[in-house]
This record gives sequence, C-alpha cells and structure tokens, in this order.
Amino acid sequence: MLTTSTDRAKIINSRKGKTMKTTEPLVIIHTPKDCKGSWMKKVVGNTIFTVTFTKMNGEPRIMNCRLNVLKGTNGKSNHLKESDFLTAYDLEKKAFRAINVPGICSFKARGKEYQFIEDYARF
Repeated sequence: MLTTSTDRAKIINSRKGKTMKTTEPLVIIHTPKDCKGSWMKKVVGNTIFTVTFTKMNGEPRIMNCRLNVLKGTNGKSNHLKESDFLTAYDLEKKAFRAINVPGICSFKARGKEYQFIEDYARF
C-alpha cells in the first residue's frame, strides 16, 4: 500500500509526467480499515477532494472527486456496501466511481492532506 509522499509522487510522475509538491499540512490518522470511509466522509463533506487509493486489482489510483453528487442519478441507492466502497463523482472522467475504502492511503481536502496509518494495536 502507498504510504509516503514519495510513493504518491512516483505514481503521478509515471501517469501524468508531473511532479508533486506537498505544501499542505499533513495530518496522520491512526485507524483500522473499517473506519476510514466514515472518517473521510466527515472531513470531506460536500467539497472537492483528491484521494489516493489502491484499486481492487492492486493498481494505485489518484482521483479528483466529490461525494454526495445527485445529478445524473435516478434517486435510487447503489448496491455497494458502504463499509467497503464509497461512491464518488470523478471530475476528470465525469462519471461515478467506487472508491475502495480499505485501500485508501490518503486524501487532500480543505487545504490539508490526511494520511491513514493502520494501527490495530491502539484499538
């Protein structure tokens, strides 16, 4: 799993040919895997954010997205389990995507970068 700014910069360099400068304050969160989604939803709210996570097939993914988008939906809820996936609107692809909650490494929102560290010894 990706845990450092250097790893994230390598992914961005390989995918987009850009370098990443991390000037945002870093907040480290010690949490078990099943609490990541609910914690992230509280922090992000209805704002645009960038999330770094590992997809189900093992590929790393960086996505600019937003939660709670209703435009383009039929009003029905999706079939995904909320503890495993978050439904977000991808701003680049202009489509809904599922974020693998256990695979979330970090996210940027409201001018801060949040990084998850799985620490089961504290719980």
